[in-house]
Amino acid sequence: MNISVQKQPQCQATLEVEIPTDVVSTERQQLLQSFVKQANIPGFRPGKAPLKIIEKRFGSSISEELDGRLMDKAFQAALKEDDSLKVIDVKWPDSLQHNADGTATLKANLILAPEFTLPTYTGLTVEVPKQEVTPELVDKEVDTLRERHSDFSDIEDRGVEDEDIVVIDYSSTCDGKAVSEVAERPVDQVEKGEDFWLKVDEESFLPGFATQLIGMKIGESREVVVSIQEDFPLETLREKDLVFQVTLKAIKEQKLPSDEELAEALMPGGSMDDIRETIESQMRFQLNRQLEEFKESKLLEQIATAVDFDLPEEYVASETQGQADRLVEDAMKQGMTQDQLQAEQEQIFATAGERARNNLKTQFLLGEIAQVEKITVPDNEVLSAITSMAKREGKPLKAYIKQMQRERRIDSLKNQMLIGKTVDFLLESANFVEVEPTENDSEPESDA
Repeated sequence: MNISVQKQPQCQATLEVEIPTDVVSTERQQLLQSFVKQANIPGFRPGKAPLKIIEKRFGSSISEELDGRLMDKAFQAALKEDDSLKVIDVKWPDSLQHNADGTATLKANLILAPEFTLPTYTGLTVEVPKQEVTPELVDKEVDTLRERHSDFSDIEDRGVEDEDIVVIDYSSTCDGKAVSEVAERPVDQVEKGEDFWLKVDEESFLPGFATQLIGMKIGESREVVVSIQEDFPLETLREKDLVFQVTLKAIKEQKLPSDEELAEALMPGGSMDDIRETIESQMRFQLNRQLEEFKESKLLEQIATAVDFDLPEEYVASETQGQADRLVEDAMKQGMTQDQLQAEQEQIFATAGERARNNLKTQFLLGEIAQVEKITVPDNEVLSAITSMAKREGKPLKAYIKQMQRERRIDSLKNQMLIGKTVDFLLESANFVEVEPTENDSEPESDA
């Protein structure tokens, strides 16, 4: 066969193959004989129908299957000729071109795995923030739980005082215009609110807003002016004055539960010591989980940033869409409206694109490391994982395996397991050094 592969940027290549006459003829004859043996033609015994009749009746099927066989043969020959060619997808033409001299030619677009040299990936040193569950952190969580289980009583005989809880309606403008118009995007909570609960302190809602409510009485309305700070998330509103029209609907006094009341609410029959012990245990579990995720993330980031290479843009586009869908789903769960999502569309796709490229780059690196280190996933491990999945979903194992085969999920599962084993290999070889935490390192949170 006459084979030509022209590599192109962004992990693409063009494959051109000319298949000789004898190969085309041999494949065609073998295919015809196969149809003769299987065809059931009235008036002829099985396997005795003339070739002309077979060709007339099954001509289109024979041509279609012949093209498929020749394409596969051409592809295998191309891989054999250049064993360095790492093809991850083939965009086959609808059919080959059959020439008058009996030869056949095809031209297909290939998507290739990225070409790169692996950076150093074993024995790496990764800094990990030193964190521990202190009594102060447990106290902070207890205080949060105490706040959640507060009771509130109405106050009607005085004005608003510092540390009160107030219920207000409000609307706002900026430079005499709707805030969303100036911000150039929806800003629902800043623009207006009804039955909005707010604690009166300097930092509540917007800095400087709540303390201007001191002295108000129920039913009273007041104009409140807030100067937006330089670090406000929306650049279009920074260093501008927002004018709020506020109506006070209620003043609430917060009553925090005593230790006994809180213990009874959280753990009937238990004590505060029991609750603190549970909180500490949960925080330790959360901290350990965060640290393991941090180690993996930082280790993979260190490997990925040590090398750069092109990625298949088709794969990037698909992964970006998947990441964008997940970001939108998460945002909707957090209460974002369609208008807000539309306003953030450009930023959502920018974030999704960055995540997609990082994910794909890491996957290709891990796949190459697995190959170099001869890391594999035996079939019995895959079967064990599928068995566990079937049990969790309460389905018979054989039926579950058939379902996974139909949905082509087994290869995906095996690849996920391979990636997991490769990450474990990297973690085992790395050196993790504890350092003092910075302000960006989050504190562990309890699930209490």
